[in-house]
Amino acid sequence: MLSHARSLAATARHDDLRAYAAQMVKVADDLFLLVRLAIVLREAGLFEEADRTCQHILRADPDYAFAHYELGVSLAAQRRHAEALASFARILTRLPQDERAHLQVARMQTATGRHAEAEATLERLRGFAPAHEDLPWLAEFNRYLASFPLEAIRAQATAYAQSPHYIWEEDIVRRIVQALEGRRGFSLVRLGDGEGAFLRISDEDEVRFAHLYRRNRQDRARVWFDGEIDLDASGFTRTAAGLVDVIRNADVVGLPPVSWIEHEYRIVSPISLSCLVNVVRAMPALDTGQGLCTQLIHRSLHHNGQLAALLRGRARIGLIACHPDAPDLLARGFGIGEVVFHRIPGEKLNAALLGPAAVAGRHYPDRFTALMQDLSQPLAGELFLVAGGLLGKIYCDRIKRSGGVAIDIGSLIDAWLGAPTRPGFFTPQDRLGPA
Repeated sequence: MLSHARSLAATARHDDLRAYAAQMVKVADDLFLLVRLAIVLREAGLFEEADRTCQHILRADPDYAFAHYELGVSLAAQRRHAEALASFARILTRLPQDERAHLQVARMQTATGRHAEAEATLERLRGFAPAHEDLPWLAEFNRYLASFPLEAIRAQATAYAQSPHYIWEEDIVRRIVQALEGRRGFSLVRLGDGEGAFLRISDEDEVRFAHLYRRNRQDRARVWFDGEIDLDASGFTRTAAGLVDVIRNADVVGLPPVSWIEHEYRIVSPISLSCLVNVVRAMPALDTGQGLCTQLIHRSLHHNGQLAALLRGRARIGLIACHPDAPDLLARGFGIGEVVFHRIPGEKLNAALLGPAAVAGRHYPDRFTALMQDLSQPLAGELFLVAGGLLGKIYCDRIKRSGGVAIDIGSLIDAWLGAPTRPGFFTPQDRLGPA
């Protein structure tokens, strides 16, 4: 039964999967098998059908813990946090020491603003599972949300978006052109959850949320390196701390849009939320009067054709990216005479999308050290496109200090090459050249 359901889900035959699930609910008497069917439905995005399957199970056995749990997971994914809380809490009436249920109850209490209740739930869990690995960060995440409610962060982020320093595409392009014509350094960097994970607010803040921040940093580094390096022993944490100087020295800084921050609060993301909020929290100490813009500026400049106009017909540009095919593609696509390619290893966690050639090698510290040396030579107004995650921001700063003009284009390069590493931000229509 499940193998057929998974096959239908994998091939996106959702109508067939719905029909098959409806039939199985009528004839199957194995409740655990139906729970697993509900998981397949949920993971296929068929939440209504998944919930209906769990409810069918619970009519047969109102105390069936597995069904309550999977129903709660589905409701939480739909942002129906109060209903999810009720479903998880039902498990504890029969299984008062269920660790998974305690964690989910605490998360939903946090999500619904019941911070004192969440703290009490975690304290009960601590009583019979004191060494549970999720206890420290989840307790800090609860305190984090209590300390930095959406209303306060929204107001601060909105103030930046309405600042006199906030500039739009036309002004950004004008500043880039002026830097190129004047053969002087310039950098545009964008800050997202990866950068926010490594921004330090203060020593006190680091101590207060040590476990949450460690989890955030390990998660973001897993995307970049997938366990290839130890963050502290390799020196990466120390290098990442230099991000504050990169931001202060930048000409334009892209900040997370208010809508993105609001989204993370709605889904109560245990990782991205605090990372994005810390970008907003860090900015007062990093504001040197730079131009400010949306973090999605690379997408805007691409979609309105201004980036293409800036590149078209140039005699020479520099490119820092992971794709071996990118130089030829950009040269043909924009009529560029020469693309000087500085290859870096791509995101290890996206190896299946990027391909083995794009992720080959070790980015940090090996390639990073060599490339920083290469970028220290005089660059006298040379234009660079940079796609390198957090380290890419440091490359942008080095390019500016060497007299070059750096534009942080991030995952746009993946979209140009047909590798959708950021689903929802770019579409197949963004690809350069034939599919």
